[in-house]
Amino acid sequence: MLEAQDRARRTDEANAQRFEALERKIKDIEEKNNDSEKRFAALESSSNCFRQIQNRCISVYKRDRLQTETHRDRNIIGEGNVAASGPSAVTQAALYRDRVRADFKVFLGLYELDPEKVLEYQNDMPTLKVLERHAYLKIEGVEIPPELQHVYLEFVSLLETNGRQDYLHDIQSPEFRAYTKFWGISNTLVR
Repeated sequence: MLEAQDRARRTDEANAQRFEALERKIKDIEEKNNDSEKRFAALESSSNCFRQIQNRCISVYKRDRLQTETHRDRNIIGEGNVAASGPSAVTQAALYRDRVRADFKVFLGLYELDPEKVLEYQNDMPTLKVLERHAYLKIEGVEIPPELQHVYLEFVSLLETNGRQDYLHDIQSPEFRAYTKFWGISNTLVR
């Protein structure tokens, strides 16, 4: 009888271990699926930018060579210009990681973060949008109000210190407060 109970206990323990292993595998698959969805969204977004740039090329040809530009072509050219000049923090950071560029001070001037740190946020779209908005304002030569610069530096400092990517789910977090304050100032003071 003790042998049967011992075998049953060992079987239960083995089943519990198998169950835990299956739960870990399911969690890993779910995480990979989430990563894949985020990467697909980024790819889809970059594909749209590429389409806008190519659409712009055709309209520029109409304007410069055929001299048949329409109002719609002017809009297409404007959209293509934004797509072409708008920064992609992850793509630009990868240029440094892959040693295509070595002028790190330029990157730091745009983002106030090391390229490797930016790459840690490659699947965190809200954070990337803040970084890219700041870089876009600098690229376009917009005078960044001191209050906006201060809150941006606060946000970046929190990223470097805490490394949180779930801050949007915690409205009490300092990252959430800095994030919302950045967009509040950016949307009202800078167009």
